[in-house]
Amino acid sequence: MARPGKVDYHVHYYLDSCASPDMTLPVIDREARKMGLEEIAVLKHYSAALPNGEQDWVSWHVIKEDQFQRYLQEMKAYQPAEGLKIFSGVETELVNDGGDINIPLEKQELIDSIALSVHYIPEMEGVKEKFLYHPRAQAPLMETDETAKKAMKTWMEQVRDLGSAYFIEHLVRGYVKAFEKYPKIHQASHMYDGLFPLRDYRIPYEELGEKKIIELMEPLMEAMVRYDVLWELLPEPIGNENILHRANEMGVRFIASADGHSINGTWGRFPDHVQAEELIDSLGLCKGIIHWEK
Repeated sequence: MARPGKVDYHVHYYLDSCASPDMTLPVIDREARKMGLEEIAVLKHYSAALPNGEQDWVSWHVIKEDQFQRYLQEMKAYQPAEGLKIFSGVETELVNDGGDINIPLEKQELIDSIALSVHYIPEMEGVKEKFLYHPRAQAPLMETDETAKKAMKTWMEQVRDLGSAYFIEHLVRGYVKAFEKYPKIHQASHMYDGLFPLRDYRIPYEELGEKKIIELMEPLMEAMVRYDVLWELLPEPIGNENILHRANEMGVRFIASADGHSINGTWGRFPDHVQAEELIDSLGLCKGIIHWEK
């Protein structure tokens, strides 16, 4: 069994357009060994659908089944040398506050692990008008396009009417229900302090105060402990450190990743995993591993 601090369960594969062509299994294997890793999960993006109902939205794409099958075949055929275990998996999205995720159950059965991300605000029962923009990723559009500006105005009116606490509660509800439904979810990816999606969507949660925010997030922490789900941190600023310290006190375990998309690129560099390990150590957080018997 791997030791805490010797794992990275979020390494992307060359078959995804967002990954560098050199992110092949032999190269990933070589770089993992350089860093002393004992277990890794090599992931394929899997989105069965996108918010706009199209094949592409912002920087995300609906899965191509032939690519997924090729990924499965190549993973099955590859044999790493002794000392490194390589597991298969997907990174997919939380779809709604009912805990649905963006990969069918029959496809989940073909892989070892799911890294659950929030790439956009999940659908929530109280949000009546769907918001089909990504305020951070499409920031210039938000300032120049009249349709986008109108949509943003309507979105912010809904945020005001529902209140910041609503969005934390329903984001947490979605995570918890997903953990309950899908036992192959082993990690919540690029979590930072857990509030990153709300920052992206301009939800002014700071108005609640730190004590209330942590209180609203404690059910998520409890569920991560109950269902043995790991909290992933990247080598980037994390926001509110006290949220992480509270999660740590409650027994949540943390894992490091660079969200590796390249070896020598300008972002998502797999070798930067080491910096994520250093961040976790500097915060005094407890590291974990996936217990594969789950």
